Amino acid sequence: MNNKKQDPTRETVSERMENFLYHYKYHTIFSVFLLLLISSLGYTIIEKQIAKSNAADQLPADIDIMFFGSYQEENLSPLKHEIQHIFPNWESIHINLVQTPKEVNSAEDMANFQKGQIAIEANKPDIYIFDLNYFHRFVEDGPFLSLDQLELSASAQLLFYQKENDTKEHPYGIDVTNHSLFTNLAIQKNTKIAVIRKDAQNSKNAKALIKQLDKIK
Repeated sequence: MNNKKQDPTRETVSERMENFLYHYKYHTIFSVFLLLLISSLGYTIIEKQIAKSNAADQLPADIDIMFFGSYQEENLSPLKHEIQHIFPNWESIHINLVQTPKEVNSAEDMANFQKGQIAIEANKPDIYIFDLNYFHRFVEDGPFLSLDQLELSASAQLLFYQKENDTKEHPYGIDVTNHSLFTNLAIQKNTKIAVIRKDAQNSKNAKALIKQLDKIK
């Protein structure tokens, strides 16, 4: 029978583990505790941020904006953050995008167009941002505020229109197509005409935003 003598200088894996735990027991316990604490704090912070975001969507809006036109669906959170940076006191900014076809050439286009029509009648945002095509479609009958009273700069790209029951034309929209606010968004390439709703719930804030869009380009 071959009996191999164990080298006394060699430790088994379990012996090494016992030796490690004996010498570094408190270090290990502290490290595990610290890791759990950091993980718990990180989860709590993320949870609070999500709750804050959800709560902001449920608060009455400081400004309510609707994009309406042949725009691409995308996440507009970056735009919301940019507006919040300009107006830090605004706690709740609502932005909605209604995608409608540029031309009605199919049953799907017709369905999307009708959906857009319902959306524009059912919702009452403070500011509409239309593409140029839909601005021309809605300006005659739309409940839009004349921008005469806003005293915008001479360089403001205003869109004038004379309604059927009016004696002269008034500016109802301002072209914000090339505004830096929309940089890096998919809608950057589209025409964008900002319009204030005549019975806007946040009329003061709507006018302040339009003036700011005119001021900072």
